[in-house]
Amino acid sequence: MLESLAEVIGVPLDEDEYLDDFWPRFQKARGICWKLERRPVFLSPEVASWVALDEGDWNRSLAIMDGPMRQAIADDLASTPALERRRVRIVEHPLTPYLQWEMQVFRHRTLAGERIRILDAARVAPLETRRLLPEVLTLDDTVLYEVLYAPDGEYRGARRVDDPVVVRACVGEIARMYDHAEDFRPFFAREVAMLPPPAVTGANSGG
Repeated sequence: MLESLAEVIGVPLDEDEYLDDFWPRFQKARGICWKLERRPVFLSPEVASWVALDEGDWNRSLAIMDGPMRQAIADDLASTPALERRRVRIVEHPLTPYLQWEMQVFRHRTLAGERIRILDAARVAPLETRRLLPEVLTLDDTVLYEVLYAPDGEYRGARRVDDPVVVRACVGEIARMYDHAEDFRPFFAREVAMLPPPAVTGANSGG
């Protein structure tokens, strides 16, 4: 179902409409919030640590992350005690500068209680014959958001899918990916912890 999600009818939401639609539901949600991330590059100009990365200042990026950003992440996770956050992050090798940065963010997210697992892109290649898998977030197993991005990784709003059959099918697929993925901590220790600072050569931190 995930590989054909783009063909499913959904409610288009621009950038502001998505946030207005999502946050009230998110604050009331219970159970598991599933997140599937696939793209190797995103633009995050609203995040100071990412801006430092994009400017080539890795030490400043990490300092921001280990300071105010860490507290913001902890506050975010603590704000929804009835909601368990689970994320499947699909990765390609070598890691893009963005992914190397995001793995450092995940250190703090896992410490704050988010459950994150890593899945190699080769494992989902059979599902990507036409396009990359979508960026997906689900709430209460009743609503799904496909978050949309421009080719360079710029956020472009979302589509909301309310069909319970589609939502349950996608949740089931993400859960199966999660079951077969590697826990973030050993992946980080083996693949990320000893990497040198990323060489940012483009404006989108993609490498």
